[in-house]
Amino acid sequence: MKKSLVRDGLARGIRECLRAIERGEAKLCVLARDCDEKNYVALINALCKERSVLLCPVDTGKLLGEWAELCKRDQDGTPRKIPCCSCVVVKDFAETSQELDFLLNHLKGTGQESQS
Repeated sequence: MKKSLVRDGLARGIRECLRAIERGEAKLCVLARDCDEKNYVALINALCKERSVLLCPVDTGKLLGEWAELCKRDQDGTPRKIPCCSCVVVKDFAETSQELDFLLNHLKGTGQESQS
């Protein structure tokens, strides 16, 4: 995600993510399982399924907020004040790698694109 963020390839937050999915820019959607708004979760799931966007669930919004670099970092690089983030969409992977290929193949193989 950090490489995508540098190239302006991330959409963070529900509104940005919905726009990216609807425009067909989304390649991967990461959704927090602890999202409070069940209607948002249902909408994201439905749009990802309709647009064939891979969906990757993560346990908490705090973890997703850290991954999406929404947090402040101290001088040592330790994250501080990590806000929750319900959804992140990757629009541009920046570069391919074996790890990325493994993740995408795993998500395609397990059918995660239609699950929460």
